Amino acid sequence: LPVLGASWDLDRVVEEHGVQQVIVSFSTAPDEVLLRLFRRCEELGVTVAFVPRLFEKMTTRLDIDYLGGLPLVTARAPRPRGWQFAIKYSVDRVVALALIVLVLPLLIAGALAVVLAEGRPIFFRQRRVGRDGVEFDMLKFRTMRGDASCGEADADWALEQLPSETEEEAAELLQQPEEDRQTRVGAILRKFSIDELPQLFNVLAGQMSLVGPRPERTHYVNLFEQSVYRYGDRHRVKSGITGWAQVNGLRGKTSLADRVEWDNHYIENWSLWLDFKIALRTALAVL
Repeated sequence: LPVLGASWDLDRVVEEHGVQQVIVSFSTAPDEVLLRLFRRCEELGVTVAFVPRLFEKMTTRLDIDYLGGLPLVTARAPRPRGWQFAIKYSVDRVVALALIVLVLPLLIAGALAVVLAEGRPIFFRQRRVGRDGVEFDMLKFRTMRGDASCGEADADWALEQLPSETEEEAAELLQQPEEDRQTRVGAILRKFSIDELPQLFNVLAGQMSLVGPRPERTHYVNLFEQSVYRYGDRHRVKSGITGWAQVNGLRGKTSLADRVEWDNHYIENWSLWLDFKIALRTALAVL
């Protein structure tokens, strides 16, 4: 991003660009300089926000107390092993069972389409990493010829997420055939997200949740945990069929670091209401 000026250029920058809000991020500037900028912004009628230290632990549930004139901020985050998440996972299984009954005609139609077009197997099983780093076989309807665990584009995207010193190792690990092996039936199943429906059985088995961070393949996880900030934190909860990052457009070949931040934000601000909003937005997107 372009640098518009130094601290002493504040008045000019605000006037030239019609600034309505100033966000103070981390800086090496002395506190007195930042406080002077705060006061000047208030005089100019400009709203000021700041990124707090230890922002990773900030949630929407904050208590502010005072020790004399010193403010104390207490962040109350949900506990992934507490009773709230236990309720969430129980609700997941009940809803998953109801959804399986509801979409049974689509499940049968998808299975028949795969068998008639490509034969067996019907399901594509892929090792993914879930809660606490436990691996499981995530189910999808088979949409590719053979056993294509990831394609050229996936491998390229994975390399972009890694620092240069690990690229050689990643390239060897992720080398895949270049040919496009997606079937015509598979393209239709993917277009309407029908290929994802078998994951309801993963939820019913307790391996996944309806809403949570999307699970990643084992070989990617082993690489990303070494290079992407807070990547492992997303494994505090069960993986989901849909998630906060996905409904906000962070899917496919988007920045992994951004997705990790959104996933961790979801965990630290979780509520049943947030799950309901994500599920509703997912349903509307699919429809």
